[in-house]
Amino acid sequence: MLPRLAVAVCTATLLAAPGCGSPDSGPPPDNKVKLVLDTPNQPGLPERLRLASDPLVVPEGPPPSRTGLAELRLAGSRQFSAGQLPAIKQRISAPLIVVVDLRQESHLFVDGSAVSWRGPGNKANAALSHVEVLADEERKKVELTREPSTTIQVGDHTSTVSAPKTVQTEITVVTDAGMGYLRLTVPDVEPPQDDDVDRYLRLFRELPSDQWVYFHGGEGMGRTTMFMAMHDMLHNAKQVSEDDIVRRQQILALQTARTDAERATMQWFPNGPQLAFLSTFYKYVQQNADGFQTAYSDWRRSGGK
Repeated sequence: MLPRLAVAVCTATLLAAPGCGSPDSGPPPDNKVKLVLDTPNQPGLPERLRLASDPLVVPEGPPPSRTGLAELRLAGSRQFSAGQLPAIKQRISAPLIVVVDLRQESHLFVDGSAVSWRGPGNKANAALSHVEVLADEERKKVELTREPSTTIQVGDHTSTVSAPKTVQTEITVVTDAGMGYLRLTVPDVEPPQDDDVDRYLRLFRELPSDQWVYFHGGEGMGRTTMFMAMHDMLHNAKQVSEDDIVRRQQILALQTARTDAERATMQWFPNGPQLAFLSTFYKYVQQNADGFQTAYSDWRRSGGK
């Protein structure tokens, strides 16, 4: 039996509230890997949450095709905390949900709050393989459990929390909540490696018809929108254009922006390399005739592009 989640001692203002640790002198130099608070452990829905069945409000220009969109059992957001999973399950309201964790960066849950190790350009794990990333997380989990205190970057300052009660990997947090889990290790602001595409396709082939898929990266912009578009393509590429699939997923993402500044940042994702990858992936889906038994990597090696 997996251990149950403990209630976080420091929630919405983790480490910054009185009694939740003490602020230090400021952020460490940018050339160092930092342990960063992604999402405090509090109830409610995560930021940038969208479902494919949400109303599509087209800001300008001709609307993209909606064919097959609302029927997708598909959702995505930025990184959630343990405390947000009940609200996510209620929002989706389905018994079968699998979380696809897209993050290459090592990340854990400290007393339910989501934290991650960020290097310059969020590339701390750029030299690590998929297996090495998972091993790094396990090692960091043991280290955090043993440390008498932990320093975490919270906004523009650092704070120290004493002796976390729980330090968990995402697979533990998600499966304890009664959801499925798949880990990919996709670099931030980059396309996925072929082996991660193959990993997702293996899951896709086995999905029950009523299974929901929930993607998340760190911020819920580039990787999340890219994989939501991939999932849309796997269902609809033979009846909807590439441009319409990408655009409708971009619109769903932009609808979650809370400010003009946030919208201005989000409109750049997926970025150029990610869009180039999606164009190749769309061709793979259109050409496939064996229910995706042919791996994406094999198709690429055989000349597909």
